[in-house]
Formats: sequence, C-alpha cells, structure tokens
Amino acid sequence: MKSLAQSLSAEIMVGQLILKLSNPNNRQKVVVWTEGKNWRTYHGFFDSNKIIMSGKGSCQQIEKGHRLLTEKVNDVKSIVVMDADFKRLEGHNMSADPNIFYTDGHDVEMMMIKQDKVQNGICRTFEYDGDNGLFFEEVFEDLLYLSYFKWFDCHHKRCYAYASMGKVNQNLSQLQDLAWIENKLYPESKAKWESSNHETSFVRIKPDDVGDFIAAHRTIDKYEMTNGHDYYNRLCMHIKNKTNYVRNEECLNDTVIALFDYEQFKNTNLYQSLKAWCNNNVDILAKA
Repeated sequence: MKSLAQSLSAEIMVGQLILKLSNPNNRQKVVVWTEGKNWRTYHGFFDSNKIIMSGKGSCQQIEKGHRLLTEKVNDVKSIVVMDADFKRLEGHNMSADPNIFYTDGHDVEMMMIKQDKVQNGICRTFEYDGDNGLFFEEVFEDLLYLSYFKWFDCHHKRCYAYASMGKVNQNLSQLQDLAWIENKLYPESKAKWESSNHETSFVRIKPDDVGDFIAAHRTIDKYEMTNGHDYYNRLCMHIKNKTNYVRNEECLNDTVIALFDYEQFKNTNLYQSLKAWCNNNVDILAKA
C-alpha cells in the first residue's frame, strides 16, 4: 500500500504537468518521468524541444504519476525511465507496460559504471595504475553479502531499513558476516516498522536463511544485484585507500555522469528499447 505522502506527491506532479501541457507550445511534447536525481544522467540524451522531463520522485511516485496523467489527459504521450532494482532477478515482466523502461543492471549508477570507458576513465581520473578489472571486482566482493541480504529482504518483503549502514565503509570482516549485518540493521528496521503502525510484529531475518538463499542463487549478474549507492560509496573508500584522492558518492557520481556520454548510452539495452519506442511513436532522443 502506497503512503498518503506518495499519493499526494504524485497528484501534485500531475497537476503541474497538466498546467505545462495546457501551453500550446507543449501540447505535443512527451512527458519523460525519471526517479530522484536520475534526470541529471538522462536529460542530455533526449531532445529538449520534444519532451517535458518530470522527476525527483521515488519509483512508486513516478509510476503512479505516469498512470494518473494518462488517465486525466487524453492522447498524452508519457513514458517512465526507472531503476530496475531487483525486478529482473525476481522474474518481473519488464515489458508488461510498453511505456515503462528500466535501467540495465540494478539502477542507473550500475548501468553507467558497467561501461568499460567509464571504468577506464575513473582509473585515469584518480590516477590508479593497478589492475582495472580487479579494482572494480573487489568492490563487488566487499558488498556480496549485503547485496544478497537486500535481495532476500526484497524477495520475502521483510522491509528492513538500511540508513544505519551509512557509507558502507565497515570492515570487510563485518560486511562478510550476515549476523553482523542483521544486528546492525535490526534496531532501525524494527523502530521504523513499529512507527508505521503495522498490525503484526516485525519479523527478523535469520542469517542461516540468507545463507541458504545465497547457496541457491550462486550464478547471478552482480550488476543486477548490487545497489549503485552502496557500490559508489564503497568504491570511494577503495579510491581513498589506493590513490591520493578523497571523494564522496556525489562527487564520484558527477565524474561517472561526465564519462557516461551519448556513445556509452547507445551501448545499453535501455537505449535500444527507447529507440524502438521512438520508431513507433515520436523520436524524442537527441541526435549524436
């Protein structure tokens, strides 16, 4: 069930868009919905004369806004570009709605950093002269158990909260300990659950159950399973430890966005899906 705040935000966004679309200069424009700050990555890939970009909401908010808009405005063209999260791993039908598009990988951060040019550019920018492949692989290994824990949580709908993990700069021995991860997350998760007035008690995740889950899902695309914010924060720690540069997630993300140019975007499945939509509707993609 979506919260009142999410519903209200979607209503507000739709009201603002209806006002914009009432302008004769905007009536033929396509509304492009993006999550949070993801518009910073995408805006240059679309023809600004043909779209109205609406973002800054959660995935639930923008999907609800998209559906409300199409219900309220006849013949409006509206598409959503959102993070995949665990949907592919959960067997979600990614083509159920032809107007909703998903990132390659878990989210936009992982879609960008998957590109070889982006990885090579990061190493050049921060003057890392070691093995590029090993450098990025180590981050995945550091986050492996936390990523599996999050997927298990999503799969079983336990609703853990993750703010207490912070910048994911814990000792590797802690991040490889499922019991430590659960104990770290439990107090905040239980408090958040109880503050939401659920009728049932919060159900803790048993580390052994996650262990069994891992054993049953060994062959998994790491780019699909790993959260991009976790990855970027942990990568910042590796950059600090192996180079002379100190960066936070936001600064690193700025670097990645600059490296992820239109040519890199064209390498993605997301681009191909959007291109197919354009061929059948309106060509809203920027020209290379």
